[in-house]
Amino acid sequence: MAVSVTFAATISQFDREVVTWCTEVRPDPFTIDVVVVPNLGVRRYLERLVATTRLEDGRGGICAGVEFWYPGRLGAPSPTEGGDPWSPERLVWPVLAIERERGSNEPRPYSRARRLADLLDRYELYRPEMVRRWLEAASEGDLGPVERSQAVLRRALDGRLEAPSPSARRLELQGGGGVELPGGRLLVVGLEVVTPSLLESLRVLGAYHQISVLSLCASTAATIEET
Repeated sequence: MAVSVTFAATISQFDREVVTWCTEVRPDPFTIDVVVVPNLGVRRYLERLVATTRLEDGRGGICAGVEFWYPGRLGAPSPTEGGDPWSPERLVWPVLAIERERGSNEPRPYSRARRLADLLDRYELYRPEMVRRWLEAASEGDLGPVERSQAVLRRALDGRLEAPSPSARRLELQGGGGVELPGGRLLVVGLEVVTPSLLESLRVLGAYHQISVLSLCASTAATIEET
């Protein structure tokens, strides 16, 4: 299998590629293909594009047989139906509880807990190797003074939350070949930034599935093929 990456300055430059991909005739008409988008706006744009565009061969005019996912589902999908307890909106509460147990006298405890939850979430996305180093360290003394308090908090959250962390879920997925793609292929559209965790997921999936990435970049259009 292979990963193909195409760059363009605007998402409209991908219109034809998206419609062609989404309306390709499948061996099994009940197969569902997956399209990864960065946000709801891009999803709505693509749904309308496919549903209102007809190609020269008559394909198009309906958006069916396609599921739209957000990047998080590809890299570390939620372990529960009710949402991810490691998301910043929910993580803030156990962080607040741990801070109180530590005797924190912060005058605005919720604001501090929310900042910490957001920070840990960004670490999971952009610095997953640092989080793994925290968890694998034999003792807190192996860590620097600046990161030690954050590492202690992160370890405490691992012990408090029953659901596996994004790092643990990501490692499990990578060991098993990644998430299951119903149609055996994947289209990623409109991402301007590919986080390290998502990049690793694409590498793993690329060994088993055909992946096309249509990425936004303020530069000359280009296509890169990796097998």
